[in-house]
This record gives sequence, structure tokens and C-alpha cells, in this order.
Amino acid sequence: METVFPEETGYAGFFLVGFRKNPAPPHQTQRVGTAILKRTYAITPALNPVQGLVTPAADPFPVFDQDQPDIPGQIGNLVVNGDFEDTDVSVWQPQSNATIARVAEAGGSGDFMLRVTGDANRQVTQTLTMPEALAGHKFTLIFAAKATVASTVTVELRAGATTICTVNAGLTATLKWFSAEGRWPSTVSATQMQVVLRTASVDGRTVFYDDVSVFSRIRFEHDLAPYKPEGDVAVPDFLNVTGLTRFRVNDQTWLERTVSSSDFDMFGWEPRAVDPRKGEAAFPEDDSAYPLPEPLPGGFNNRFYNGYRRDALQLSALPYFSPGNQIRIQRPGPSDDYGFTLGGETATAQVRYYRGYGPDDERYWRNLNVTMHADTLVVEPEKNRCYVVWRGVWDFDAHPEDVYRQLEVSAL
Repeated sequence: METVFPEETGYAGFFLVGFRKNPAPPHQTQRVGTAILKRTYAITPALNPVQGLVTPAADPFPVFDQDQPDIPGQIGNLVVNGDFEDTDVSVWQPQSNATIARVAEAGGSGDFMLRVTGDANRQVTQTLTMPEALAGHKFTLIFAAKATVASTVTVELRAGATTICTVNAGLTATLKWFSAEGRWPSTVSATQMQVVLRTASVDGRTVFYDDVSVFSRIRFEHDLAPYKPEGDVAVPDFLNVTGLTRFRVNDQTWLERTVSSSDFDMFGWEPRAVDPRKGEAAFPEDDSAYPLPEPLPGGFNNRFYNGYRRDALQLSALPYFSPGNQIRIQRPGPSDDYGFTLGGETATAQVRYYRGYGPDDERYWRNLNVTMHADTLVVEPEKNRCYVVWRGVWDFDAHPEDVYRQLEVSAL
């Protein structure tokens, strides 16, 4: 299918086919076509949003087809063989008086784990090398673990004498998930860090690790959500003050939270890999449940596609954005407000398809109008930059796939 998107300054476009739960009863899994239009803006901020302006950016962002990390090029899990599916586990280095072995998980699931035993609190490490200094960069540590006898272990990320992402995990015979996030102090000039697993806190007890992952902070979440049931907001960084912060639209508070000196973002992305967002996806933990009978599990909630912080939400659901919305980011200082007004642009989309008989000529194609919602706003106050994403969705299987001829997205 041919795609046509606006060519004016600041725009980028994309088309995809994906899945959602149909918002209409009985809420079955539905394959949808999705038109995405994105525009990047330079912001001239003001304390009063009415006086703040946005101007289309001459060097706009593309539509992100994958998450954009804080450290360039560091996409996905940085740990090598963290799922222990590779037979060679030599990348993991045990301390003296600690023993490691790759073993099959009980029950014949075909999954593998790392068995760790030995004297108490012995270390098993893997070194990760970054392309630039760690200073100021944020990482998330995720792993699963269990023990033959109830035990505790300490897992962390470390660079020299500095440690972040410390997890003091209480283990049982049931595999449990653990996570932590941390940001390296500005004084850390090292480019290497170690993932540190440990033996149990009691000599001789056996611990099993699986799916050890380290992710660089997501600065921008990818734009390829097939559908967003409500508005979405992210504000990376902007934390040179502490205290109560709010994101407001037309003087209504959408997001609110109290930030401290240990925070990384004012309103950053809610991680997909941990609850509560992970639970909204409802994908089974048990590998034996796959392949699923449908592309999405029965309990899938479309809200999973939204990336805003759940703990900051002040409304039951965030509205979509409208032209001329007044945006205000409030911080504790009397002159720390950051405001601007969105432009007056709207977007429309039209799908053209062959009716299945007669001449296959554009004069006879049928038209389907697709509503476009401005569902995402990402603001970078420290760079005086933002972008808006409009998204239009239709039932892709309402017509045979081979009859689609053209998608035209227009900006007004």
C-alpha cells in the first residue's frame, strides 16, 4: 500500500499493522492498521503558557521504531548470556569458594538457569563496557531467582567502589522477579561496570538465577504502539529542584508526584518489564503457555501501550491532546514553571481500497476516513524541545489485505 505523509517542516510518518483488544464488546483481539504522524517542535517557554510558543523543528526526530536509550547504541539487554541459554557461561566469573553451573530448570520446560553455591556472599560477576563514561547515566537491573532453602542474596551493579541498583532479595523455592534502578553519580568516570550476583548469605546453600538483564535508561519510548486508549505524557530529566511537581493541561493536573534528589526523571516512562505496566500486558510467565492461541493474551489491557508513570496519574484516564492546549510543568520554585501552548495543527487520514470488482483504478477506489488523535506529548524542557504523535487506527481485517491501495495522512 502506498503511503503519503505531510512534507512540511517537522513531520515524520509511519504505517504499521498490529494488534489491540477491540474497545467494543466483547473486546476480542483485533488486527488493526495504524497511521502515525509525528511532529517535532522547538519551544520558546514562558511562566504563563499563553505566552509560550512552539515552532516546527528544522531537524525533526524520525518515528522511532525502537526504544531510544540514554547511551547511544546501547539498546536492549546489555548482559551477555543472562538467560543462560548459551552453554558457555564463562562470561560469568565466580569468586574463589563459589561454584557456578548451567542447569536445566526442573519440570522439563527447556529453560536453563545458573546454579550458584559456595561460601556465604561470594560474588559471581560479569563486566559490561560502555562507549562513554557512566557518570549521570541511569540503568535498570532485572533478574529472577530462587533457592533450595529460604535464603537472602544481594545483587547489584558496581563500578569500582560505587554501587547502584542494589537488590536485597529474599528467596524461596519459587522463582521470583526482582528489579531496581539507579543512576551513576557525576563523579563516576569509569566506562565499565560489573553485574554482581552472589551466593546465599549462609554457607553451602544453593541459589538459581535466570534472565539477568541490565537496560540503559529509555530516553524515548518507541512510537510504534498500534493503539493508545488515552493520552500519553513523558518529561525526561528536568530535576534540578526537588519537591512537588505537576504536569498540567489547561490548568487541570494530569500528573503529579514529589521528586527527590535520587530521582532520574520528572515524569519518565513507566517500565514495560515490571509491574504495574507489565501486569497490564498479562503475558504468561510460564514458557509452556506459548505459543498463545491469539497474538494477545485474554487479560491484555490496551493501557499497556501507554507509557506515562502510573504512580503520578491524577485522572482516571488521560484525555487526548487538542490544538491550542496550554501546557504547564510546575516545580516547587516560585519562578520554576515551564509553560507553552500547542500549535493549532490537526491531522486526518484516508485509506483507499479496491472494491474487488470492476476497474482497479483510483477513480473507483473506495475511501475510509480514519480519525487521528494527538495521543502523545514528550517534552524535554532542558532542551526546549517537544514532539507530538497523532495516531489513527482502523479494523485492518474489515477488507482483504490485498485490496488496500493508498494511505494518505494530511495535516491541517
